[in-house]
Amino acid sequence: MANKICLGTNTVSHIYLGSTDIDKSYLGEHLIYTKSLYTYKWTLNDEIDISTDFTYDVLFMNNGEEYEHLKCSERSPLRVLEYAIGNTGDFVYNSSMKWLSNNYKVIYFKEQPSGDLLTWLTANGTSGYAVSTQKVRKNARKVARKVDKK
Repeated sequence: MANKICLGTNTVSHIYLGSTDIDKSYLGEHLIYTKSLYTYKWTLNDEIDISTDFTYDVLFMNNGEEYEHLKCSERSPLRVLEYAIGNTGDFVYNSSMKWLSNNYKVIYFKEQPSGDLLTWLTANGTSGYAVSTQKVRKNARKVARKVDKK
């Protein structure tokens, strides 16, 4: 039996080669599928608890940007939540204005959070469980037709 990729109207969540879940698929030299490494989605509440200082060293993504620290601290006179990489970061929420943009409320993790981070996330948001954030090339059908005609 041949391996098949079905590109229907739904987002492709997995492609299997035999019983192996693959990360990328090409049609000729054209990449038509990439599996995201950030598969655990959390949507943070409109109001979150940033009353205590914390730093969680964890890889996550927001708005296409990768971060390695989720931090809460006081930046007098405000308390802030920061998405950071190295020593630089984005202040995304503060005790006065709340979310600086609703786009900051959804974050994706490479691995399911655990421990204190999971406790904080559970108290301040909802899990989207393991979700598909894969991208399928929009013109994959056109590419497939061109390859088939060769």
